[in-house]
Amino acid sequence: MNPTIKQFLKDQFADYKSDLFAAIIVRSLSLSLSNGYLGFMSPFVWMFISSYEKLREHLISDATITSLVQLEYSGFDGATVPICTFALQNRRINGYRGGYVRLSAFRGSENQGPKTLEAIADQNCGWFFRASADDFKKIPGSPIAYWISPKALIAYESGNVIGKTCYGQPGLQTSNNGRFVRLWQEVSQASIELNCKSSDESKSFAARWFPYLKGGGFRKWYGNHEHVVDWQNKGARIREYVTEKYPYLNGNIDYVIKDRGYYFRSCISYSYITSAAFSARYSGTGFMFDVAGSSIIPEPGQEMLFLGFLCSCLTPVFANAQNSTLNLQIGDILNLPFSPVVIQSSEGTVTETVEALVSLARADWDNFETSWDFRDHPLLRPGLKGATLEASWRNWEAQSTAAIRRMQELETENNRLFIAAYGLDGELHPAVPEEQITLARADARRDMAAFLSYSVGCMMGRYSLDQPGLILADAGDTVVEYLTKVQRPLDKLTFAPDSDGIIPVLDGEWFEDDIVARSRDFLRATFGPQTLEPNVAWIEDALGKDLRKYFLTDFYKDHLQTYKKRPIYWLFSSGKQRAFQCLVYLHRYHEGTLARMRTEYVIPLQGQIAGRIEQLEGDKLKATSTSHRKKLQKEQDDLKKQQAELLTFEEKLKHAADQKISLDLDDGVKVNYAKFGDLLAEAKAICGTKEED
Repeated sequence: MNPTIKQFLKDQFADYKSDLFAAIIVRSLSLSLSNGYLGFMSPFVWMFISSYEKLREHLISDATITSLVQLEYSGFDGATVPICTFALQNRRINGYRGGYVRLSAFRGSENQGPKTLEAIADQNCGWFFRASADDFKKIPGSPIAYWISPKALIAYESGNVIGKTCYGQPGLQTSNNGRFVRLWQEVSQASIELNCKSSDESKSFAARWFPYLKGGGFRKWYGNHEHVVDWQNKGARIREYVTEKYPYLNGNIDYVIKDRGYYFRSCISYSYITSAAFSARYSGTGFMFDVAGSSIIPEPGQEMLFLGFLCSCLTPVFANAQNSTLNLQIGDILNLPFSPVVIQSSEGTVTETVEALVSLARADWDNFETSWDFRDHPLLRPGLKGATLEASWRNWEAQSTAAIRRMQELETENNRLFIAAYGLDGELHPAVPEEQITLARADARRDMAAFLSYSVGCMMGRYSLDQPGLILADAGDTVVEYLTKVQRPLDKLTFAPDSDGIIPVLDGEWFEDDIVARSRDFLRATFGPQTLEPNVAWIEDALGKDLRKYFLTDFYKDHLQTYKKRPIYWLFSSGKQRAFQCLVYLHRYHEGTLARMRTEYVIPLQGQIAGRIEQLEGDKLKATSTSHRKKLQKEQDDLKKQQAELLTFEEKLKHAADQKISLDLDDGVKVNYAKFGDLLAEAKAICGTKEED
């Protein structure tokens, strides 16, 4: 809408100004005869979203919806749009039950017409409904929830909703996530505060970064704790930025900051965008949250009860009735029916069941190094670790399967309790399909990739076989800090970290600390030398390639996926020939790292390659067959290409080393990675990604 139309709607159709089509519907009614009929095709957002509540009230109170067809999102060929088509009679008919057809289960434009005609011919088909406007008024906001059952409507009639017991708000809008939000692994761990209890208390901490809930993918009960936000001095940098960016707010930035004293309290968060099934998670104290990770804050001690309800099979029924769009608003959650009777009759049992579910989900979340509470690798834990890596994985597979089965039982029990409490037996079924259980499944390929990632973490000193949890995770950490934290001398370590945090990743074992050689050392340290070869064979079988090829071609791709294109191990690469590649740990980088890389690795490698080329020249003269000579010639040609690439890389590396590039981890991986240009692999994928506000 241009400014003229906006002002016209504001002046003439104030209650319907959110969209031009809403005003057109109202205007059309005013032009039609009393008792006249009108037909429309429009977006179906007016049926649910709060900004169209006045339109719904008008259509329900002053007209009658005689029929409506709600199309599936892909109901038109070549477009994905929320469309409905409906007819109105221009007068209110008390008790009239209109006919409604819901096509959401039938994807594709070719199904919309036939399925509509089928519903008209057979009203017992399962997607034809009769509904009265009087029933719509029973639901907060009067959504056109024509499919909701009479029993489900009873839950609304008491007037008790979550919002009467819990506080909820959308959360912080930083206005620039690229500046103020990080994955927790990007920054120094010393600059993160995990135990803040209130926004006021945050001012007393020297830390800059605080846990930040941003929704995330479909996951129930616990998890998606991935981000931190710059809230030092109660968000001083964000407040300054917002004030400068939005001068028309005249310093009144509460609309953006939304700090009403509920940040850092124990909460239940959910994902704002719900293209998958709805899921909610428990987060204890210490978290802030944004719009995408909107949260509700129950009274202390009642978190498990409300989480049980939100993760039950009842929530989709009520949530879809209130808002069938992809974006579930915090107001929709607060308007879900929640009766005190449920609390009185089921609280103890529900609470115990949900606590067990949260415990299972938390253990699962902490099994992976993307959790800040990750302690050690599951395959190396007592009770799971076997004589070989394969035996350990089989134990892990059995444990994972048992955990999934147990969660399935507990979720089914949780559903059963709430179905009974709401009197919805026979309408809803408590059983939970296994695919809806959000626990990790044992997967040999993924699990071996994670095991190798952990081994690299131990090589870098991020983790240790002698001390659980994070070890080196602050800017410029060295082996000295490592030995202090694990409280062991270097010669008493089970597995020592690399001395300089530079691990060569090459097509041959040119250096003693080559990544494949160190991986084999790690296997000796964890399972003993006698099982080394069977363990290597098991890993390679799971990965579908040998160790060296995996590290050359796949490891960094897996690493970028695990850390969402914000890697903590950076791959320096000479180019397509991969003449030289090495991993450098972000938290151990310092201004002298590039110079050491050049003098200790790149220059020696140039000499080794030159020597091998010369040796091959002599071997060719001694070759006794044409095929052998061709093989030697090919190796020599490949090495000469690598030699040329390495020369160019060495010149670039020297130039960068002379600059003594420094990092500020608070700036994040994207900014710091860009400082090295094409010395680093995947620079475009990492530095070219756009941040979302």
